[in-house]
Amino acid sequence: MKKGDVLLKKWCFGISYKKIYDRVEVHNGEASVVMSYPKYRSIALRVLSATKKGKNSWEIEAEQFASITAKPKKIKTVIKKAKNGQFVIDGQKKGYHKLDVPPVLNDNMPPVGSLVTLNKRHALVTGVGRNEMTIFLDGKYLTVSAKPGTIKWRKDNIIASMPVAS
Repeated sequence: MKKGDVLLKKWCFGISYKKIYDRVEVHNGEASVVMSYPKYRSIALRVLSATKKGKNSWEIEAEQFASITAKPKKIKTVIKKAKNGQFVIDGQKKGYHKLDVPPVLNDNMPPVGSLVTLNKRHALVTGVGRNEMTIFLDGKYLTVSAKPGTIKWRKDNIIASMPVAS
């Protein structure tokens, strides 16, 4: 963990996090059936300073981005690295993923922090290389090869709206 690292926590909320489903909604007083996709929430941390506190834990000071338009909130907390590679904060259910933010290699590859669908399951892209990407799926990190331009993704607006670190 070092200054400038970006951590992302993303989780699904709402109905049916695995697939698209039909739902009845009322528009202009008239009921209609619409296709609904799973909804995701993201929180990103940009580490401002980190000091090691034990074998797999760090005390960090970070900017927390939870909204596209709001200013980041400064937080100070202890974060621990779990066995599966995630970073967890005591008292929080979901873990953070450390993102490998490379220079843009190819516009046809999914950006870091986006969601891709593999085997009808959503996976989080945590790193992108030349013709390969690292994803988090089923509690494990996997590096898979990918042909640029053949993958559809949903980008993460929180990561896209973060200002460049100075």
